Amino acid sequence: MPSEGVVVHDVKVPSNNVEEIMVSFTTVSGDHIPPVRGKP
Repeated sequence: MPSEGVVVHDVKVPSNNVEEIMVSFTTVSGDHIPPVRGKP
């Protein structure tokens, strides 16, 4: 995770059959951060 950190709020998924959500990040400098996964 970048040293500045990150906060994600109010992610809306317009479906009721989602088992898992995966969010991936790319920093301003172009580095790819491993995905964050979780249950809704």
